[in-house]
Amino acid sequence: MLDNTTRTTSRIREWVRAIFDLPASAKITIESCVSKDNSELIQTILTLQNAENKSAIYTIKKPLSEITIKDIKRLRRFARWSHFKQLPVFGALFRFFGLWFAFSGLYAMFAVCPFCGQPGCPTGAGTAGLVGGFMAMFLQNWKNFWHTLFRKRHPRADQTEEQQA
Repeated sequence: MLDNTTRTTSRIREWVRAIFDLPASAKITIESCVSKDNSELIQTILTLQNAENKSAIYTIKKPLSEITIKDIKRLRRFARWSHFKQLPVFGALFRFFGLWFAFSGLYAMFAVCPFCGQPGCPTGAGTAGLVGGFMAMFLQNWKNFWHTLFRKRHPRADQTEEQQA
């Protein structure tokens, strides 16, 4: 049993090293543990640490013996996209463009041109893009919008007390 686990662990290490394109000096730790939320589910935790001591922890919700090379490839794809989402500029841009396309598509699907009344008019498509961009901007920055709107309409309590005195 121990020999089989050792073979499985070394095979998974080889896959991770090949798919993630890690150097030989990279440290790969593989642990199996019981899931916190479900006591019957055994999950595998991979910790990758390179020479600069940058580490990444990944969880595969399968026992060690059931992990295949497809799981490691899927993990690499996830790691590649999660890296972009962690960058503050790219995460906000991806979210904004996704919301923009969603709102523009939804608006264009049920709208006609406000000028000529025909569906599929280029002016109507431009209007749908403009409305979708506004809605995406509003949804992404709705807290700032409401805060600014509320503060302009209702002055702070300490300002009103000073004006009354």
